[in-house]
Amino acid sequence: MKTTNPRRLGWLASMVLLGGLGGYAVLPATGRLPELPPGRRGSEAPFTFDRLKGEKLKFSKQTVAINQPAYYGDRLISFGAAVEKKATLLRLKIKDKPLLYHYCNDSLQQLNKNNQPEYISYSGQKVNLDYLLSHNSNRVKMTTKTFVLFDGTFYNFSFRQHDYLLLHAQQRVFYRNVLYYYLILLELAKGKVVHSYAFVDAPETTPACFGDFNSDGYLDYIDWRKKEPRISLFSLKETGFVRDEQHYIMVKPSQAQQEYSQRYDDLFNYDEIDKTKSKWFYSL
Repeated sequence: MKTTNPRRLGWLASMVLLGGLGGYAVLPATGRLPELPPGRRGSEAPFTFDRLKGEKLKFSKQTVAINQPAYYGDRLISFGAAVEKKATLLRLKIKDKPLLYHYCNDSLQQLNKNNQPEYISYSGQKVNLDYLLSHNSNRVKMTTKTFVLFDGTFYNFSFRQHDYLLLHAQQRVFYRNVLYYYLILLELAKGKVVHSYAFVDAPETTPACFGDFNSDGYLDYIDWRKKEPRISLFSLKETGFVRDEQHYIMVKPSQAQQEYSQRYDDLFNYDEIDKTKSKWFYSL
């Protein structure tokens, strides 16, 4: 029987699930938390954003505490049953100067039948999160409606005389051991949002996925997702972010990751570069 890595589980780490949720057991919260294994060392060093060349961006990071009302949360009666009430939109402030708010549901309903569309407001200008996520810029097919929570981390950066605000968020779901992260990118001009983009299954802790990694003058995004064997490059063109179909990095799970996945029901980014199958602009 596989176990679920409790560092991914939050409050569920203190529970022991017998039978349900696919028959996986949850390690006790008092047990030692396993860490994701490193990739191989030496000539087969794992892929990291530091291995990329080209123009690196200078990010100005800010972190704020988002005050969440006591009644804010995802309330369930039991597994398979949701609270039958129409959700109310709450306004959570993400940042000051200019004011940025997240208008989100106070609770989520399992079939989304009582949920309202969510959005962010930048200086009074609305940006539809539902549309952004379902039409995400790294072309991830969304099979269900997705809701996010902003964690109060955001970055400002400039590229080719364009100013951007990058917001970090995580998936808001019921009882899931793997958290997915999201990036919302706002292009700003004269205090207004002129373009907005969303990226699904984004890096958990770093904005280094953005830069000009092939030195062609376009803003790039490196799409490195969980359990995906291909790392793709998307460049911001006139029509939005476009995938480069001619250049990519192929990755596979390292030996340590393979051994880890045999023990734990978890998802992670493959990190061992398959140089024989990759087609990149330069040697990695």
